[in-house]
Amino acid sequence: MKAAVKRIQLPTSDPVEAVARFVTGFTHNIKSPLTGVRGYGEMIGREDDRARRAYWSQRLMGGLESLDLMIEGVRRYQLPTSVTPQRVSARNLVRSAWCIAAQITSGARARNLQLVNSFAADVELTVDPLHYRNLLVNLLQNAIDASPVGAAVRVQPGTGAEVLSVRDSGDGLHGLSREQITQPFFTTRSDRAGLGLAVATQIAALHDQRMEWIETDAAGLTVRIVTGQATGAKGVCGE
Repeated sequence: MKAAVKRIQLPTSDPVEAVARFVTGFTHNIKSPLTGVRGYGEMIGREDDRARRAYWSQRLMGGLESLDLMIEGVRRYQLPTSVTPQRVSARNLVRSAWCIAAQITSGARARNLQLVNSFAADVELTVDPLHYRNLLVNLLQNAIDASPVGAAVRVQPGTGAEVLSVRDSGDGLHGLSREQITQPFFTTRSDRAGLGLAVATQIAALHDQRMEWIETDAAGLTVRIVTGQATGAKGVCGE
């Protein structure tokens, strides 16, 4: 019996298709929490029992939190022209990015993926909190996409020039190059805009950093964030 062959969608870089994919994916994902919020609000209005009203209020707040995370997820495509670095908890930044990535990635929770966050509680990074979190969301979303059921996504602090690394247990780059995967609107997913890694590359550059993709004989892909911009690196708009 032949082993099943894993197939990926052919890459595309058409901006019109990318926008259509993004709109379709976002509207599909937002319907469930929006429907829930509407229903919880109706139940609160119908309930006379205080305990039941408190229960539906709690569910309502949970739905609003889900919507908030999804809206934050959209901001991962926000392209900054400058950054304002400050000292922030690395562990909390990674945790926050993971929550958003898991919320906006279809099927993430059903696959029971785990985050292994190896940053100690007292470790800080000097970065722009909003934009660097967006960088991490984009990397973590790709790692979630690539990971099999029950796998772990590992985020580890680096040493020397390496700031941190993100490692998944997927099948790697499928022969694609760094130049291809960071090209704006390039994607192998039917529900992506293809801007995540392009934006992440720009955010890293504004922090005087670059990203490196490392494949080994073992399953998985490691993305390293390293200080010092790559020679000739270009931003999303080719700047």
